[in-house]
Amino acid sequence: MVNVFDFVDFREYLKGYYDDKKRGNPHFSYQLLTQKAGFSNRGFVFNVIKGTKCLSKMHCFKLSQALGHSKKEAEYFENIVFFAQAKNDEQRDYFLEQAIQCKGKTVTESHMMRKDQYEYFSKWYHSAIRALIDVYQFNDDYVKLSQKLSPPITAMQAKKAVKLLERLNLIARKDDGAFYITEKSIKASSEISQSAKNRFYLEYNRLAKNTITNHPPEVRDIASLTLGISEKTYCLICKEIRQLKEKIIELANNDDKADRVYQYQHVLFPLTNENNQ
Repeated sequence: MVNVFDFVDFREYLKGYYDDKKRGNPHFSYQLLTQKAGFSNRGFVFNVIKGTKCLSKMHCFKLSQALGHSKKEAEYFENIVFFAQAKNDEQRDYFLEQAIQCKGKTVTESHMMRKDQYEYFSKWYHSAIRALIDVYQFNDDYVKLSQKLSPPITAMQAKKAVKLLERLNLIARKDDGAFYITEKSIKASSEISQSAKNRFYLEYNRLAKNTITNHPPEVRDIASLTLGISEKTYCLICKEIRQLKEKIIELANNDDKADRVYQYQHVLFPLTNENNQ
């Protein structure tokens, strides 16, 4: 049984609910769920999951009834919907906090999605400052720290980032007051929603776009390939990319003379619609 409290991305939850029902009943469909919720547009739920339709408060209420939610589940579902559809950071923080409070003691601690973990993914410079602290002797000079980033941020942003990294135990102080990173490499928790990770990727993709004009070719490496491949070859390429990433991590971990911070990322995405054959 799919538990709404195990999700922060409401679209992932709806897709998981649908897949679970489909396995138990091959005749179950998005249309049946839509009808049960009382929506006139037969493709409404499918379009919501695909991200082309948004949910209002009344939509949430009707869907919760169709999904058999308890009062707490309905309240949680509504908050993660509004969290995903929020227009700014203030709204996102509010609905995320409401969602966390809804969980209360209804789930184990391992399923609790912490606000500060989401916050880590909300700005590109959080991970950049963590990496910078590993190569730069930092002793509370936030102005200097902020100016070391490219593009530079404000001293206040740098200070808030350091406080966040401390709360997450990603950095700590030595006896002399200087900071150090607690782990050489970290991975995103499985409890972090895909929407939070997507926001992180978008932040860095924006920087990657700007680096073309902001940095000379000798300090950056950019390549682009357009390929005609099969699904089998796609899977093989993904495997090669994973192995390359592991090798890059190994090289970085073994580098005891690091003096700068770089961002590595790759994007492999379709340029054709395989459904239109």
